Amino acid sequence: MHDLLRALALSISFKEKFGCVHDGREEMKECKARRITIHKIDGELKSFTGIQAPSNIAQLKNLQAVCSIATNDDLIRQIRSMTQLTTFGISNVKAANEMDLFISIQNMTHLKNMSVKVANEEETLQMDALSSPPPNIQKVFLTGNLEKVPQWFRSLQSLTFLYMHWSKLEEDLLTHIAALHHLGRLSLTNAYVRKQLYFSTSFLKLTELWIRNFLQLNEIIIEKGVMPNLKYLYIGSCMELKNVLMGIEYLKNLQQLNLESVLVELENRICNVDFLKVQHIPMIYI
Repeated sequence: MHDLLRALALSISFKEKFGCVHDGREEMKECKARRITIHKIDGELKSFTGIQAPSNIAQLKNLQAVCSIATNDDLIRQIRSMTQLTTFGISNVKAANEMDLFISIQNMTHLKNMSVKVANEEETLQMDALSSPPPNIQKVFLTGNLEKVPQWFRSLQSLTFLYMHWSKLEEDLLTHIAALHHLGRLSLTNAYVRKQLYFSTSFLKLTELWIRNFLQLNEIIIEKGVMPNLKYLYIGSCMELKNVLMGIEYLKNLQQLNLESVLVELENRICNVDFLKVQHIPMIYI
């Protein structure tokens, strides 16, 4: 998500002929911009949700990036013709719109960055209905409850960044994405309702891993050689995790370990009993 926010912020400073900034209150009949940033300003950049898209957005034929617009019936109808998009982000997605939305996404054959977000933590995303995702997609941001891991995950051979929030999966996600050889960044926030996270298959290109807000997680296991290039590891708000990661000593290239909102028992083990396992890590923040 940080990548999308950064792109949005930068686009505000683009020259008039390239970037067109719109706040949902005025028409853009003559705008020839290739990128449109839908944003809300109240003294500073604050929120990208709940912002209404311009009524004639489909007329912007050269548009390549649409970020963080809130879904509505009219928008769903318009995006069917927006097949040139390379970046698409939509929020406030509801079950009634999902099928039409996914059909539109399948037609975005140039899409590289996709963000789909539901209205709240209890909403479900039926992402498996997206039977044929764009072939060259590189970054996927999914925010919503997933009943199962989408089968098309295995086909994302160009994927470099996967962000999953509120997924609450019961099945093992890792076995579905282990074959994604270009995956370099993986961010999981409340993505599991399991007690164990087991990295047993190779993630050779993975350099950054975030594990946040796993309410039941009490064990993380990393097999030797699974993540040889991991440089940054963040673990936060995993309040059942009492022991150091089994296999953390195998992460020889790990440069930074961040622990935030974890049990005192885990902090003590890091500093005492298990210090030898983490002494190769240059930066440890607790």
